[in-house]
Amino acid sequence: MYAVTEQDRGGNDIMSDSEEFEKLGALEARLAAAMDRIAKGLAARGADTGGDARALAAETAAREAEARASELSERVSALEARLSEAQEALARAEGKLAESTSANQATLEKARAELAEREAERDAALAAQKALEARVAELEAAAAEAPEAADPAELAVLKRRVERARAERDDAIEARDRAQDTADELAEAAGAAPDERVLALRAELRGLRGAVDRMSSGLDELRSVAMGSGDGAEGINRVLEAQVAALTEARKAEAAELGRILSDLMAAETVREEEARNA
Repeated sequence: MYAVTEQDRGGNDIMSDSEEFEKLGALEARLAAAMDRIAKGLAARGADTGGDARALAAETAAREAEARASELSERVSALEARLSEAQEALARAEGKLAESTSANQATLEKARAELAEREAERDAALAAQKALEARVAELEAAAAEAPEAADPAELAVLKRRVERARAERDDAIEARDRAQDTADELAEAAGAAPDERVLALRAELRGLRGAVDRMSSGLDELRSVAMGSGDGAEGINRVLEAQVAALTEARKAEAAELGRILSDLMAAETVREEEARNA
């Protein structure tokens, strides 16, 4: 009905060995009694020449004693072998228990480190969001400045910077998504359960990226309004510079996420190689 572990078998073997040793004690007592009878028989033989029956009985008892002594020797050897096997099994069980405890501790430490890394990414994204909000507030204040003629060359340079930053941001998002897909596939193949706290942090990071995208769109609208209303070059330039900064921050966030995913993939590969070597 119940599964018997290797350690249980070792314990049962030790209990069985104790019973065998008790039986050995009883046999040794019987052997000592037989030897006493032999000694008495030999003494009586010297005093009584007609005691052939007693001599025969003494010889028979001696043969029985020798047979029992041989049996005892064999049983002692068998018991010693079983005791050695039980001790080896116990040592193996203790070693496996120590390995399991060490592996569980390593897994716990890795989960804690991963959670701390996600929290750091979340804090960095929040800081970037606050910085962008402050920059938008500055741009809204700059919209009230006196209008000036915008420098077409400078505006063209800033526009190219905006487009380049947007392209870099999109490339970072695409690379991040590919790496995340690979990591998810490997985790699913390995049967690893996702950490709910990590999933929550990822959702929060996605929300922050959405906020950055909305800010970038708002900056596009603000730039269009500034150019259409004839606002000064300085105000338009600030809008474009803010947009470049927003896209750069978004690209950094995606690059950090990509680095984290690649780190997870490398760690998983290292674990698989270690398991393959130990197999």
